[in-house]
Amino acid sequence: DLLGFGDDVSAMSVPTPAPVGPASLQSLSLKSGVILNGEDYQNKWSSVPDAEAVIIPALAMSTGPTSTDGVEEPLKAFNVFTMASGELSTEFKFFLYGQEEDAYGGGFFLIQAVVSKAPFDLSLTIKPSGGDTNPTKRKEKIDQLVELIKSALGEYFP
Repeated sequence: DLLGFGDDVSAMSVPTPAPVGPASLQSLSLKSGVILNGEDYQNKWSSVPDAEAVIIPALAMSTGPTSTDGVEEPLKAFNVFTMASGELSTEFKFFLYGQEEDAYGGGFFLIQAVVSKAPFDLSLTIKPSGGDTNPTKRKEKIDQLVELIKSALGEYFP
């Protein structure tokens, strides 16, 4: 055979993946069409202690958006919505949010995102509001949210 494993394919053992518990199967599912006004966003944001915020600093980007739409539109397709955004000389700023489906806890994820222009990178501050209070599950959901954001903005990442 070409790879030098021998001819007997049946003798090759294929490891069976470890069983996955139900908690690991839970994925982040965000509601579509959620609207959160500035006052509600600010109230939710200030009600979550800064110590509970998850900060993801400076995710390197290979390129960046030319306008706020270059971030808002791809995220909207993944049910991460914009409450406000703006462009400064050195960065784009976004105040974003998503809400879990009720079956998964119905909590909000409030996100402050900054895209620096030189060099391009993305920094996130995420505060969970309501929903699942289990710290392990919250961390898993926030990790999934970060991956969702990176996936939605995939064209900007190496």
